[in-house]
Amino acid sequence: MKAMKMFRGATRGFGGVCVVLGCVLLSTGCAAPGAGRASREFDLGFIASRDRDVEGNVRTRALGPFFERRVSESGSQFTALRPFYARSGNPERERVLSEFLWPIGMHKTLGKETYWRFLLTYANDFDNTTPGSRYRFVVFPFVFAGRDRQGDGYFAVFPIGGKIHEYLGRDKIVFALFPLYGYSTLNDQTRHSVLWPLIGWGGSPDSSYAGFLPFYARSVKDGRWEKRTIAWPFWTEARYHCPGAKGRVHMLWPLYWRGNLESEKTWMFLPPIFRYTRADTLTKVHTPWPFVQYSSGVVDKLYVWPLWGQKSARSIDTWFLFWPVISGGSRPRASGVASHFNLTPLFNYRRITRMEKVGDDPATEQETVAERYVKLWPLFSWHRVDDTARFRALDLWPGKTLPQLERNWASFWTLYTRDRHGEVKEDEALWGLFRYRRNEEKTLKLSLFPVFNYTRTDADDSRRKWSALLGLIGHERGETRNTFRLLYIPFRY
Repeated sequence: MKAMKMFRGATRGFGGVCVVLGCVLLSTGCAAPGAGRASREFDLGFIASRDRDVEGNVRTRALGPFFERRVSESGSQFTALRPFYARSGNPERERVLSEFLWPIGMHKTLGKETYWRFLLTYANDFDNTTPGSRYRFVVFPFVFAGRDRQGDGYFAVFPIGGKIHEYLGRDKIVFALFPLYGYSTLNDQTRHSVLWPLIGWGGSPDSSYAGFLPFYARSVKDGRWEKRTIAWPFWTEARYHCPGAKGRVHMLWPLYWRGNLESEKTWMFLPPIFRYTRADTLTKVHTPWPFVQYSSGVVDKLYVWPLWGQKSARSIDTWFLFWPVISGGSRPRASGVASHFNLTPLFNYRRITRMEKVGDDPATEQETVAERYVKLWPLFSWHRVDDTARFRALDLWPGKTLPQLERNWASFWTLYTRDRHGEVKEDEALWGLFRYRRNEEKTLKLSLFPVFNYTRTDADDSRRKWSALLGLIGHERGETRNTFRLLYIPFRY
């Protein structure tokens, strides 16, 4: 009986929450995302509100961080009942992502392709407009089923047996009582195995493989290479016949490794601990690996691990100090440079620059910062992309916030935000308990729920209004007359 009363009490409490949320959802769904919705803006602090964010999207929120909905003029939408459900995308463009208790489950539609996942069970329909299209269903790692590009079906229960198509980089995988027997294909290559990986054989028109590990194995690629191992892993060798890279490589593990190719010469003692490589474009030394690493040429590198290190390859520069505590680097992008600096896990910095034209001369360019990200964990983060920026405190996720966390979880620990888009700025604390907004026209809104609310709608201060205690008392000044409100009763003068 006591348990029943507790259940009924909880039901009534939850029912009240559902009523509030239902009213908000109903009002959100019945209004189109046009200019008319701006006239129905309201502010009940963290309980419920409707307004426009700094980018002009219509935004409805309720119950603090739990419910949020945004609709843009372009048709993009976002709806979240955190942490249970979040949906984002543009239905008109057939791009929709739904997440359920992320990372537990998700459903995604991208054009004709549909993908869903629940824990380790997932499925992919590669063309949802065609009944007989390619699809895949997996309960990893036990059940595999689907239809391949040619329309052939497959099914397997691991480790009992079956066949799997287009998986793990192979065209077809067939097995029975794994690892007792297995068979796979890739293009024109075949591979059989018994007690994988001990016994195997296979090949293609220009290659072959046979192995009885650990005693002996041999593979051949006509005109390219021949590889062999005896008493694996103690003795392995390979001969290469490719022009410019002809030669022989062999290893007596764990004593030494020797490579003698046309393109490079390598000696290793206790591989990979001590190494020396000399090639036309690269010199590499390990003495010993991983503590001291040096290379010059196409890769310039010097590591005294874990104390200090730097590396430069293909215009990508990285360095570290007291690995993994302090690190940084830069890499080129299509129109600029991306750089970063990390003090793990406390500080994270990212910057992306791009080259922009100056004046009318197309040959004159200057470097500008297109994106910047700063995070002092767990206190705050700041992220700017062009003329849009957000400051957040707290930010409990170490490292850069993932989009999935932003949609489903970050709002719970975000106590204060400052958003900016162009000249529009907005400050918010405790999920709407405090709000302050202003734009390029010098209009502003200020609220401290439920104590005070102030709005100024033009730059010369001729139109403004304020109220206290949810409108119990207030004043509004217009162009032709003023209104004073006491106990919700208006007095115009």
